[in-house]
Amino acid sequence: MARTILEKLLIVLYVVTVVLWLISMFTQGWLVYSIDFGDQTYATFQMSLFYYKNCLRKVCITKLGTDDDNLEESMPTWTEIQSLSITAVVLCAVCCLLFILSDPYFCKKFKRTITVFQIILNLHAISVLIELVLIIRMTVYNATEAQNHYNSISFKVPYSIIIAGVGWLAGVNGCVVGYIHHSSLKKNNREREGPNQESTAYAHTVRHTDQPPPYGQPPLEYTNVHAPPENYSMPMYTK
Repeated sequence: MARTILEKLLIVLYVVTVVLWLISMFTQGWLVYSIDFGDQTYATFQMSLFYYKNCLRKVCITKLGTDDDNLEESMPTWTEIQSLSITAVVLCAVCCLLFILSDPYFCKKFKRTITVFQIILNLHAISVLIELVLIIRMTVYNATEAQNHYNSISFKVPYSIIIAGVGWLAGVNGCVVGYIHHSSLKKNNREREGPNQESTAYAHTVRHTDQPPPYGQPPLEYTNVHAPPENYSMPMYTK
C-alpha cells in the first residue's frame, strides 16, 4: 500500500518538529545578554535549558542549572523548563515512531486503525501545547529581564526561542494535516461500509427467501407450472 501525500507530509512535519525542538533544547539562546562596564570590558551571558555560560575577559564559566541556583526571581525553575521541553520532545518523537511503525508499507504486523491514528493526533496536540507553554514562559521572562535592568545591559535575540517557535509552527501544521487526513480516512471507511452493508442485507434477504417448501410439497424449481389443475377432467368426445 503506497503512502499518500498527506502521510508523507505528516512524517516530514513530525521529524522537523522533533529536530528543531532538540536543537533549541541544547543551544544557549534562551536568554542572551551582554554587560558593558565602560572600559571596553564586556561580560556575556548565555543560557540553555540545562546550563548557562558566563564569560568575562575571554574567561568563560559554565554551570549546570539547578533549582538551588535560580538566576532571577522572575525566572521559571530549571526543573519546570526542563520537564516541559523533554515532555514535548518525547511525545512528538513517540507520535512520529507510532505513525511510521503503523504504516503497512513499513510494518505489516501493526495496523494503523482510526483509533490508533486518533491517539497519535491527541498526543501530538498535547506536545504542541506543552511547547507553547515553554515558549510563552521564557518569552515573558526575557521581557521582564529587559525592563528591570540598567542601560548598560543589552539583551540579544533569544534565538533558541525562535528555533523552538519555528518547530512549534511545524507542529501546528502537523496537527492540521493530521486532522485533515483523519477526516479523509473516516470518509473512506464510511464509503466502504456502505456497499458492504448493502451486500450483507442482500445476502440476508436471499437466505430468508431460500426456505425449504412445506412438508409434502415439491421444491419450487421442480413444480410443473404447465400441469393441469387438480379438479380438471378430460372432455368426453362422442362420434
